[in-house]
Amino acid sequence: MPPRRCILGVPIILLRHSTRAYTPDAFSIGPFNYNKNLQLKAMQKIISRTHDPKTKLRDLTAAICCEIAEEARECYAGDIGMSMDEFVKVLVLDGCFPIELFRKAKYETLRGEDDPIINVSCMRAFLRHDLILLENQIPWLVLDRLFDMTKTHAEAKAPLSSLVISFFGDHLFSRSTENSMAHLRKSAEKHEKKHILDLLRNSVVNEVPKGDFSKSRKKIIYNWLNTGNVTKFFNQLYNDTFVKDFCYSKLTKDVKDYCRHPWPRYLTVLKRDYFRNPWTLISVLVAAILLILTFLQTVSSVLKLKWELSKSTTASLVLSRITCEVYVYNYRYQEAYRSFKKCCNLLKSASVMPTY
Repeated sequence: MPPRRCILGVPIILLRHSTRAYTPDAFSIGPFNYNKNLQLKAMQKIISRTHDPKTKLRDLTAAICCEIAEEARECYAGDIGMSMDEFVKVLVLDGCFPIELFRKAKYETLRGEDDPIINVSCMRAFLRHDLILLENQIPWLVLDRLFDMTKTHAEAKAPLSSLVISFFGDHLFSRSTENSMAHLRKSAEKHEKKHILDLLRNSVVNEVPKGDFSKSRKKIIYNWLNTGNVTKFFNQLYNDTFVKDFCYSKLTKDVKDYCRHPWPRYLTVLKRDYFRNPWTLISVLVAAILLILTFLQTVSSVLKLKWELSKSTTASLVLSRITCEVYVYNYRYQEAYRSFKKCCNLLKSASVMPTY
C-alpha cells in the first residue's frame, strides 16, 4: 500500500463484529459516507464571513482542484464511487464542516442563538464519536488549506491543530489541566498529521508517560462502561487481528516479572485493607505501638527477673561459703562437704566458675 494511503474502508472481517461501531451516529464526512445537509450550512457560514462569498467559494474549489486534489485522492484507499469533480466538491463541502465546528467551539462570538450543534450538548458527544471514525476523515492537507484560506484576523493566532485539541479536551485526554492542554497543543503542531484521527492518536501516544501507572490507578482512561463491559471490550480487541511486531513485549515481560514477586501483592493488600482511609491508618498505628510497648515490657520483665535471681543466687552462695568454712574450721568435714556441694550447684546455676 502506498505510504500516502491513510483513509481506508473498514474491512468486512472487522465490520461484521459490530457495524454500529464503524458507522457515524449523526454526521457523515468524506466520500465514504457522503451526506451534505449540515456540511452545506457550515460552508455557507464560512464564506458568508468573507467580503465576496461567491468568489471565495470559487477560490476554495480552485485551490483544492488545481493544487492538492490528486494528492488528497491518494489518501483514500480503494474506490470512492464518484468522479474527480464530485470528489473535489465533497472535500470543499465536508472540509468546511469540521473547521466551522472547531471555530465555533473556540470562539463564542461565532455562535448563533439557535445553533443546532453547539447549543445542544448531546450533539457534541455525537460529533466527538463521528470525527474519530476512520472512514469519516478528510485529509489534513485539505483541512489545513481550507482553514488558512478562510481564516479571519481574529483567528490568525490559533492553528487548526490547537482548535482540534481544544474541542476534544478532557473527553479524550485524562490529564486535561490547563498546562497539559497547552503542552498538547504545542506538541500537536510538531508532528506530521494525516487527518484528525491521526492527530489525536499521536497526541495520546506521544505525550502520555509509558509505564508510569503505579502512581495513578485512576484517570488512566475515562469511560462509561461497567466492569463486565470493559472486560468484554479488551477480550475482543484481538478478534480477527494479526500482530506482526508487538511493541509492548518488553513492558509485558516487566509487568509479569513484577507480578511474580509476592511483596507487591502484600503491599497492595496492606494499602487496600488498612490504609484506605485515615481511621484504618490510625488503628493500624495504634496497634503497632501497643505491640511494640508490650514487647518492651516483656523484655524488661525478663531482665528484671534475671537480675533478681542473680542477686538471690549471690546471697545464697556467700552464705554457703561461710557455712563451709565454719565446718572446716571445726573439723566437721562431712557437713563441710555437703555445704561445698551446695555451693558448687549454686555456682553452676549462676554460670560462674568457682574461685576456690
